[in-house]
Amino acid sequence: MNCTFADGDFVSVRSTMAPTGTFAAMGSTLPLTASDVKLRPVAPTFAVGSTVTIEGPVSQLSGTRFMVRGITVDASGIAASVTGLVNNQIVEVTGTISSSNTLTATSIEVERFATFALMGALDSVSTTGFSVLGQPFSVTSNTRFVDWSKGTRPFNSSNFSTVLTGSDQVIVSGYPSGSGNAATRVERIPTPSSPKAGVEGVVSADSASADTMTVAGITVTLNSNTKLFYSGAGSAPTLPGFFNAITTNTTVAAAFGVPGSGAGTITAADAAVLRLGSHWGDGD
Repeated sequence: MNCTFADGDFVSVRSTMAPTGTFAAMGSTLPLTASDVKLRPVAPTFAVGSTVTIEGPVSQLSGTRFMVRGITVDASGIAASVTGLVNNQIVEVTGTISSSNTLTATSIEVERFATFALMGALDSVSTTGFSVLGQPFSVTSNTRFVDWSKGTRPFNSSNFSTVLTGSDQVIVSGYPSGSGNAATRVERIPTPSSPKAGVEGVVSADSASADTMTVAGITVTLNSNTKLFYSGAGSAPTLPGFFNAITTNTTVAAAFGVPGSGAGTITAADAAVLRLGSHWGDGD
């Protein structure tokens, strides 16, 4: 590793460990044990007074100031846009470069990622969205479409309502938005020989006495025939053990089975409390 540097040099630093200590305020530092440091030819610069847009994760958030890709952002002029912002969120910031090389923000757009996924037959389709398992989804220009069933192209936010038909089987990823949900990705998959449904997301409620949990607005019912998967289950998982493994509003769980008797319900053949970074799938 080349460590011959001078003040003012622009470098990139990689580490296999997180910084130590606790961040206190804008301008404070945290120790980082570097595993690789490389000298770069020039740091990115912007002309004073120029209007730029940068995208990246938020870091060192303090009040209405934060950093994105090493550039200090001053959002005091649009303070309301900072409400709810947290470190590591991906944002797109537009603004003007000040004489202190700070980006004075005029707009901040938070990039939203899917927080849950559903699989099931379409209930209905319109020009602005659709419904699956009783859950409404809106479509935007950022929604991505894939057709694993018929290979239709183009398949996008402009023509999805003419491509999709009632009872098509889909996997839809999205996040809550307003009174419904916004779809980030829609995949049409081959229609199964018998109805199937699935859900993955954070458990918002559960009832060990009723053997139910709520995930992404879907009520999942478990029973003695449900195959259960959770940490520590060993070879003899139990329903009480499954529900003991759940912390509402924190635990991510998945269920796969058949649509229940009512809208927004699933009777689970398989249910799992997921480890961080894992996800469910079904090969049928």
